[in-house]
Amino acid sequence: MNKLKKSHLLFIFASCIALTSLIGQIALGASVEPTDKYSYRLNMAASISLAPGEVYVKTISDAEQVDWSFNTNNQNVGLRVLAVSPAAYSNYLDGDPISYVAELSNGDYYADYGIWYPPNTGTWHIYFENVDSSTVTATIDVSSSKPFTILIIVVVIVVIAVVSTVIGIVIWKKKSKRKKNQSPSPE
Repeated sequence: MNKLKKSHLLFIFASCIALTSLIGQIALGASVEPTDKYSYRLNMAASISLAPGEVYVKTISDAEQVDWSFNTNNQNVGLRVLAVSPAAYSNYLDGDPISYVAELSNGDYYADYGIWYPPNTGTWHIYFENVDSSTVTATIDVSSSKPFTILIIVVVIVVIAVVSTVIGIVIWKKKSKRKKNQSPSPE
């Protein structure tokens, strides 16, 4: 009976560690794109062919942090990367020149990356433009997250898992001691 309880306890402990590890990997390692305000990352980079002057736009919502990167197949062709508000993007779609909140990359680099912190957590458009006279294939990745929210969730889950495991071990040891004390000693 004791071995069964030990195996259950070990299973619970291993499950807590595995769950904590999985959540930590998702929160800290995976690339997550929000599809609504409660989902976070898991985004694969897009491979896009951009003609001269052509634009690729990635829309994000409710992000405290935007991680972006690109890499072109031609070291002589760079991309301009801008953070654009919804109003400015709407005006751009109506034919106005693009106006932006931040220039993330000026078009001089064939590969670049960075982190941008939006001034508010509304909707934003990350605008990638081929500023060269040659067509280029680019691998573009944009992901967003709420880093402090994710970190707090991970920390709370880890603390709960550790406390639960410790409480389980203490209860199991107390029950084992009681059984030893209650069992009659052979004479």
